[in-house]
Amino acid sequence: MKKTSMIKASLLGCSSALGLNWIYDKKFLTEYTKDKEVLFQPIDHEAYRQAKTSFDVYPDSIVGDLDFMGEVLYQFNLFSKDIENQNPLSWRNKLYNSFNSESSYKGYIEHYGEDLITQVEKERKLNLEPSIHTIHVDKQLVGPALLLAIYELDLINSKTETAIGYAKVLTEYSGVNKFITLLKNLFDDLSSGVEKMEALKQNIQFAPDSYRESLKMAIEMKDQSKFIKEYSGVACGLNQSFPLIYNIVANNNTWEEALRMNAVLGGASSARGLFLGAIFNIIDGVPEKYLNILTHTI
Repeated sequence: MKKTSMIKASLLGCSSALGLNWIYDKKFLTEYTKDKEVLFQPIDHEAYRQAKTSFDVYPDSIVGDLDFMGEVLYQFNLFSKDIENQNPLSWRNKLYNSFNSESSYKGYIEHYGEDLITQVEKERKLNLEPSIHTIHVDKQLVGPALLLAIYELDLINSKTETAIGYAKVLTEYSGVNKFITLLKNLFDDLSSGVEKMEALKQNIQFAPDSYRESLKMAIEMKDQSKFIKEYSGVACGLNQSFPLIYNIVANNNTWEEALRMNAVLGGASSARGLFLGAIFNIIDGVPEKYLNILTHTI
């Protein structure tokens, strides 16, 4: 195992699950993956057709590519290194230039991206002042994900406040503030040597009130299938994805184990992988055989 940068470990985690991302058929996935390696596999489009519920939205992706949330985080990583041009309006313009119809990106775009592109084009057409902070309420992982790109940047002092400021370009959901605060404290604790289970437990206090029971059960419940049914789910929303991230962290000790479990569960596996890759890079490091697999240069 080798420790790498948080952003690289995060994007590797995202990419590792893309082959099974957004398949929502646990019975099928259990049988399909029984004798297969699941990490960094090409997308099997036939598997998507066989699954009862699935969304095969990355038809041209290859091993080492990212889902849309991973692409947003990659662009934020590039943006965060441009110390001459760091402000929310520049970040908004960076997103628009990276994903609009004239850009080189031809993959799937999630709703928060579509909303931003539509709003920017409306403003430009009508010669309006830009609405830097969106009114789109997105309750997915993308807001908290921005912390992953700046956590290790020495040039940014107030990392929590900075991540929150940039997250407002993508979502108006106020709970994002608490998730970013939770993650920052969790990363700090793990980096300073706090034992994994203790770090998870003591950072539940920073979560929105409505999430605290599910995060507590994520640590305590041993039956993962029952936990998913009663307290989380495997879909994209924070109410499903964040407790499941906690549960996967609680039940694994290595980067590879955690990302394998994540991939086999399907659903929003690439988005969850962003956080699992980062967390287990602190705990364990990344197997060296995966370090050069990304199609983006980090």
